[in-house]
Amino acid sequence: MLPATQLCNFSFRHSSLAIYYLLVVIDNLDRHQYETLKTYWLSLVSDIDLDPSKFVSSALGDELLYLFGRDNPDVALLRWLRARKWYVPSVVQLMMDTLKWRREWVFEGQSKKEKVT
Repeated sequence: MLPATQLCNFSFRHSSLAIYYLLVVIDNLDRHQYETLKTYWLSLVSDIDLDPSKFVSSALGDELLYLFGRDNPDVALLRWLRARKWYVPSVVQLMMDTLKWRREWVFEGQSKKEKVT
């Protein structure tokens, strides 16, 4: 198997890699990282200012559910946290901006599996 440090370059479409990543990386979070992950979840939920039933059917909800449908939600959020050095406000803003960007630039009818060029 590959070291966890090399997994960041792979797509998590392959469930065996995702399971390996979960076992090696998520279980190895220190207490501060674990608490930061929880804080991120709470911040993300509170930043979504829509009623949950309305959010699920919204454009941002579609993008977030697509993201979480491809990856384990904790794995996806941990990648964002590591990219922003565990600074939650920056991560929440970046994620919301990315969801909006994806919604704007992924055209209707285009497969989400296709890359936008």
